[in-house]
Amino acid sequence: LFAPSWNYDEKNLLNVYGIQLIEDILKKDHKCIFRPHPMHFKKNKKILKKIEDKFKNKKNFEFDQEKNNFNSLSNSKVLITDNSGIASEFILAFGRPCIYINFKQKIHNIKFDKLGIQSFEEKIKNEFGYQIEVENISDIDIYIKKAIQNKISQKVLDEFIKKYISNIGTSADVVANEIKKKLKD
Repeated sequence: LFAPSWNYDEKNLLNVYGIQLIEDILKKDHKCIFRPHPMHFKKNKKILKKIEDKFKNKKNFEFDQEKNNFNSLSNSKVLITDNSGIASEFILAFGRPCIYINFKQKIHNIKFDKLGIQSFEEKIKNEFGYQIEVENISDIDIYIKKAIQNKISQKVLDEFIKKYISNIGTSADVVANEIKKKLKD
């Protein structure tokens, strides 16, 4: 699954390296599900059209335009992205590996460094991700094989979830109780 993030900068992974990356994935006979970020459909129509036209007849290429990402996530062995939040879903919900292409940081909050802490996404990326420098995209096949062979340890994943995510299994109850409290006030 190739799911690039969207950001305000036109010089982003999709626009600069999207076609090359898809070509490199398909060259090695991997199936490639391409799932653009919903904002790409509004802001990057030209590149999406180019990708669709170039790869539509390839039997191992799928252009996922569904609103719901569940099928793409559940049908993929590995996710390739730069900084998309879909990586957290893929790793935490499915326990599958993610390859992060280090193209450029996605910073929408210019005051992000005021807290002086590592973001949750960075924790996930560093703990479970395989990182590849953009100039090594042509080696994506090596990283795909490595990620598939070295599965995420369920024990390590469970420990991470326990440490960083609260209310597992009880979140609906917690939310309902908070709503009840607010209604009483």
